[in-house]
Amino acid sequence: MLSLDGAVLWVYRPDVLADRDRPDQWVSLDAGTGAVIAQVDLETVGHGGQQLLHPASDQVFLDVGEGQDGSVIYRASLAEGRMDLVCYPWSDRCLIDLSPDGRQFMTVDHGQADVAIHTYRDGEVTFTLSVGAFGQDPDETYVEWSGGYLSPDTVIVTLTGETEDEQEWFRHYRVDARSGQVQAEFDACGRTLRHPASRGRNLADHRPNRPSGPPGRLIGAGTLRVVVPPG
Repeated sequence: MLSLDGAVLWVYRPDVLADRDRPDQWVSLDAGTGAVIAQVDLETVGHGGQQLLHPASDQVFLDVGEGQDGSVIYRASLAEGRMDLVCYPWSDRCLIDLSPDGRQFMTVDHGQADVAIHTYRDGEVTFTLSVGAFGQDPDETYVEWSGGYLSPDTVIVTLTGETEDEQEWFRHYRVDARSGQVQAEFDACGRTLRHPASRGRNLADHRPNRPSGPPGRLIGAGTLRVVVPPG
């Protein structure tokens, strides 16, 4: 992922599962020369990673999906040739989106029981909504790892379940991002059913049984993807 000024390329490397005999890495590169500016070892065994740029600062978020073991969320910035890294104190929250004004971010429980809105930078929870808040049966319905911000004041939350004949269904709801009030069901006609509010984000793979193949060979978000070479 490129920084807002286009000068720095951020790359997550899932080196543990790629059998590179070293920890997972988060690396920042000079976008012009490819030279390493800074890198840090991560305490993860990631299947893949989602990177999101904070829209009003030089901070970058990284969500590392570890399959059935959960998800780890980091935040970092560069200072004098080093990477200042913060790890949020959860292993069960999946990063979904950052608000357009940069004041909040949205997560979904790894077990898909609820959605939460957090304040930037500290991650303090503003509110949490369980499946029951949308009038759905929590034993039959789950919060999908998708959705996001339509505006600084509105998020889309996606619920999913199965019919009696095992057909998957999705419902999308507008939620006030300040108060947590569920406003109305959202008509996603003409958009991808699973991701109606996509803002070009590339979600990390949080599924316990992810597709087979080399882990994390394509890293990045939006339209930019970086192939991580072996070694």
